[in-house]
Amino acid sequence: MFSLISLFAFPDPNEFRKRRVYQIVIDRFASSNPGLCDTAEKLQQYCGGDLRGIISKLDYIKNLGYNAIALSSTLLQINSSKAYHGFWPADFYQINPHFGTSQDLKDLITSAHGLGMWVISDVQYNSVGLCESPDDFSCIKTFPLSEYYHDNCQNNDIEKCRNNGLPDLDQSHQFVKAEMINWSQWFQKEFDFDGFRITAIDTVQYSFWQELKKITPWLTIGEVEYNFNNSKYLKNGDFSTVFNQELESSFITVFEHKYTMMWLSMSFKSQVEEFGPKLADMGVFIDNDRSRSAILRCSGDLALFMNLVALQHSWIGVPFLTYGTEQITTNGPSYIFDVQPLWQKQQPYSQTSEYYTMIQKINQMRDKIKIEQLNQIELEADDTFYAYARGNQMLVALTNVGDWSKQTYHYKVSNSTFEANARICDILSNECTNVNADKSVDVYLAAGYPRIFIREDML
Repeated sequence: MFSLISLFAFPDPNEFRKRRVYQIVIDRFASSNPGLCDTAEKLQQYCGGDLRGIISKLDYIKNLGYNAIALSSTLLQINSSKAYHGFWPADFYQINPHFGTSQDLKDLITSAHGLGMWVISDVQYNSVGLCESPDDFSCIKTFPLSEYYHDNCQNNDIEKCRNNGLPDLDQSHQFVKAEMINWSQWFQKEFDFDGFRITAIDTVQYSFWQELKKITPWLTIGEVEYNFNNSKYLKNGDFSTVFNQELESSFITVFEHKYTMMWLSMSFKSQVEEFGPKLADMGVFIDNDRSRSAILRCSGDLALFMNLVALQHSWIGVPFLTYGTEQITTNGPSYIFDVQPLWQKQQPYSQTSEYYTMIQKINQMRDKIKIEQLNQIELEADDTFYAYARGNQMLVALTNVGDWSKQTYHYKVSNSTFEANARICDILSNECTNVNADKSVDVYLAAGYPRIFIREDML
């Protein structure tokens, strides 16, 4: 007889499109013993976030509307105070003691499952941490021999040369391949993860992914680092899905550089043609642990920020929200690396802040209209305005003009998917209007802020 726990251990990857994922850098989200980490030097080191801290904040995440969490790597790292981000593993079979114990990780996953939340682990197969010198591998317990690595070459062969200066594992080596496959099975079974978020998949020999897929019935979502050739990895089902890197690039073009919003139109149409129904499973992100934060991408412009968040959570695909976005966490001059811990904000886990409640409303709306079942339909596109529908249940109206002018902008969506004369309301402002007799909708964007309309009876 199967237990409920054993059934939950392998959730159907096809159910992934119903998920909304909250991305956590363990060292910076929550701590069971919070302390100050407030100088430039300290922010480059471990700040004290841990697994017990996350357990204490699961209700905060669930109330925000997320039914999955994605954890940064929990693996033991090389002996460096700057390894908090998790990209410098030394032992694949040990948990990073800065974050807690193996039992703490198991308790976190059990607690999350009890709330109906999936837990996805960040894993990497391409590289390990750097020991004392480029040719020293003695600190890497799992792979201590030089024969396990590619040469320290400097050409552009990203599958066979080092990336970011880190030792690059050779997955064609029989021991490396076998050990990685064995570890993958052990890691999932030992902790009951629901999926793997796999970084830098384009830096690993393609044949390895074909072998790995044979033993990973759980969710695998891949992230390319150097190219946008997602179709290569989806075509033969080597991964359950991938992150939508091309869409994120369009976000940067439209909201950070403020180029024409026709970029969104071109990206959407090309991706529908390329990916078809698989587009609904791809991860949609507006920043991550290696990029500028969403608010910095918008140069502090709150209207642009709200447009970006509204788009992320209403666009076809699975939204991945970086922790703290709901509290507008800003970081250093460029990257989420070295971001201040969330617990140091004035009201760090407020559930009544403006942007927490905004995102909460959108997530509640997603559930009400069963957004994962709805097609996305482009309605209008020009240089500063973009509108689309999700089935006949929702109309999203966006602009990239920003809030600098404080004007109200009028746009007409000529052929909405709502019925004529329907009463519709914007879930962000609670303002309502009527669809015109010709099914068009007059949209007014005050100070450049977005609108998300649903039928009044769905509020």
